[in-house]
Amino acid sequence: MSPPPVSDSQLIARIVVSDDRHAFSELVRRHQSSVRATLRKLAGGNAALADDLAQEAFLLAYRNLKSFRQDAKFSTWLYRIAYNVFLADARKIKELPMPEDMDVDVLSPAGAAVPGHRKHDLICPTFRLIFRLIFQNRRWRRLAGRHAS
Repeated sequence: MSPPPVSDSQLIARIVVSDDRHAFSELVRRHQSSVRATLRKLAGGNAALADDLAQEAFLLAYRNLKSFRQDAKFSTWLYRIAYNVFLADARKIKELPMPEDMDVDVLSPAGAAVPGHRKHDLICPTFRLIFRLIFQNRRWRRLAGRHAS
């Protein structure tokens, strides 16, 4: 008969009290697939980026495990760290200029003009990131089409 499975809370206690790296390895083993899958969705299917972000999320979780209050499940706390890592990485993306022919009034709240702001400053940062990625993807496809001919 096998011993009962050790809970996440018990593993966390072992890590905090005695810096048990095997306990942390078990937490990673339990949660890495779901964290990587979530980050892969956020990263638009980019598995390599998702893996890098997951590694960073687990490192941050390990470093900050003593601050985990256990008010929520460990997985909830870990997903929040992973999401924050994703957002931090998204902020690092260089600012690409918005295409001049794009009608950003459609995207701004009620097409409002705010004195001293460019039109695309009114767009939520998430939408700006999405549009940048879409336009960059179009450029890559055009370049790939030129090289295929």
